Amino acid sequence: MALITIDKLIAGMVLDTEVCDRTGRVLLKCGCELTEWHIGKLASSGVVEVDIAGIESSSDQTDKNITPEMMQQCIDVLDPAFTLVDKDWDVMKELHRLAVLKVVRKKMEEE
Repeated sequence: MALITIDKLIAGMVLDTEVCDRTGRVLLKCGCELTEWHIGKLASSGVVEVDIAGIESSSDQTDKNITPEMMQQCIDVLDPAFTLVDKDWDVMKELHRLAVLKVVRKKMEEE
């Protein structure tokens, strides 16, 4: 199973879990084979990524090599950019988490 962003989906891929919209309504069931139409509908529904069966996530391997020190360095670099936001807001927590992961992965590519 791998989380794949919508822009990287290809017709014929099979969902490993069901896909829900923001309200919790099921858009596609587990095991559904994606078509171009499905991919377009997912994008227009605000879905960002889906679980795809049979694909090993390359980011899973990369994430295993992240040291706590490296993670903390990246958090320290990004924290000033998040000083004026409400860090208790779920959206900002997720945005911060994704920003940290992006910086960590970029740093790992450079090494």
